[in-house]
Amino acid sequence: MDLVIPDRFTFNLHRKVRSLVWGPNTEDANMLLNLAIKLQEKNPHHLTNFKVSLENKLECFVFSSANMKKLYSNFNDILLIDSTYRTNRYKMPLLIFAALSENAKIIIIGFAIVISEQYEDIHWVFQNLFGYLETQPKIVCTDSCPTLKKTIANILPESNHLLCGWHVSQNLKKHLSGLSKSFYTF
Repeated sequence: MDLVIPDRFTFNLHRKVRSLVWGPNTEDANMLLNLAIKLQEKNPHHLTNFKVSLENKLECFVFSSANMKKLYSNFNDILLIDSTYRTNRYKMPLLIFAALSENAKIIIIGFAIVISEQYEDIHWVFQNLFGYLETQPKIVCTDSCPTLKKTIANILPESNHLLCGWHVSQNLKKHLSGLSKSFYTF
């Protein structure tokens, strides 16, 4: 397969479109706020909420649509929570909340961007999201993050918290990598 290198025109066009869509780094939070306000005006049944610092910097953002809420009301038995850790250009964790349908299809029911994975930020997201969704899931499946464990115990006390099998197997591989290969197979 040949490597295709974009010409200068294509590269500059891509950069121009990206700047129009995302804006300069200093304006992204304002653009997100304006977009959320427009979404809220168009459909007041959506959840769009922000937490801003005293310096007027975005610290937390949470979103769930009315359709996501409706789907969650039908499929709230199992909730999966995962976060991408510092993969965006601002190095802010993205929390993704997903449910499972009767056919084991993943349904996104909300997402949040947080400045850190500290308890106060995660707690704020959970309060807003589950206040909006109005129903606690029966089972919550996460990685072994202690902040999530504490937040789930406080905000979702009726839910059973389980560790994700994939995350457990990855941790086992990481921590048991020094053992003989014949001792375990993953």
